[in-house]
Amino acid sequence: VVGSVGGHAVFPVWDAGTGEPPTGESNHSNEPGGRGSREDARGWHAEPAASYARDDPWRGGDGRDGDQIAPHVASSRDGRVLYATSLDAKEVRAWRIRGGDDVVVGAFGTNGAATRAWTSERLAVRSLRLAGLTSLPRTRGVSRGDGGDTAGGGELVATCCAPMVDGTCYATPDAPIKVVLIDAEDGATVRRFELEGVTACNRFIDCGSLAGGGGGTLLFLAHRDGSIWIHAARSGGQIATLHAHSTWAGTSGHHRLLPACVATVGDGEFLWAATTDGQCVHRYQVGPPRTWTRASHRRFPVAFRRLVKELVTSVHVRNAR
Repeated sequence: VVGSVGGHAVFPVWDAGTGEPPTGESNHSNEPGGRGSREDARGWHAEPAASYARDDPWRGGDGRDGDQIAPHVASSRDGRVLYATSLDAKEVRAWRIRGGDDVVVGAFGTNGAATRAWTSERLAVRSLRLAGLTSLPRTRGVSRGDGGDTAGGGELVATCCAPMVDGTCYATPDAPIKVVLIDAEDGATVRRFELEGVTACNRFIDCGSLAGGGGGTLLFLAHRDGSIWIHAARSGGQIATLHAHSTWAGTSGHHRLLPACVATVGDGEFLWAATTDGQCVHRYQVGPPRTWTRASHRRFPVAFRRLVKELVTSVHVRNAR
């Protein structure tokens, strides 16, 4: 579990199973099996872990840009690398918070400080700021580099770049929002594109709610009224809306008091979103099901279901022989 201390760029780390800072070894008690189980044969418990990460202190002069908002954080899919926006909301940086087979205990900095892996170029200039972070698996091709010492190979890091309402992560209404894709290996900028449909709509879009799904093909952004838009993760094209504008009871714009809360998991099957009144959480199925059942299969086209049935039947018959 990683926290973000706003204004100080300190990211404390706790073991999710014990609630204590790592002591150089992580027992992964929150993973299947935990300490003392057969899972320990994988060597999970021997992986060293950092107890915190610390960025450069804020040096802004007017106090109006970046220091009013806590840095946004995200992690790599294997949990070994922490990504975070800088305090001035202009750059993205990566820290190694957990070692691998080639990292020994004590390899981290003083008192278990995480080691910075890379710093991106300056992605936002003038009045633009970065908000929201999410990691996306590569959907095609191979990762850049030769497969050596990388900081999360095979991934991209996505962040929003836009003018923000002071003191918030809401993009200025009708202003364009660009998504920047960063190579998780070295922090190089891969692509920039503008999100479709965000201009001339007079909507408050919470860039801090950025989340990825659909196996790295989708991006989700929540709005102040609680609606969530789905965009293509490589082009920014608007795909769908999870529910219509202001249709949830008590969630219209003037009732909005809480920040948007959107979460996904690695397999991309489900997306969770808290209602804007903070009363409950809704779950949406936004990706292919991990387990095929009649209930999860019924919404697919008939022709597709017929082909899947033939495939499963043929495999079953072959194995039965």
